[in-house]
Amino acid sequence: MEYGEKINKLKEILKDKKLALAFSGGADSSLLASILKEVSNYTYYI
Repeated sequence: MEYGEKINKLKEILKDKKLALAFSGGADSSLLASILKEVSNYTYYI
């Protein structure tokens, strides 16, 4: 599975879910924060 396919699959799974994300500001957590901002209106960032 290519990178873009993995991102799209993750977006499908997380779409419209209530989520909380604690992130460090590193590359991985920043990417996840960006994806969550796109797909969910119910995300809390810690």
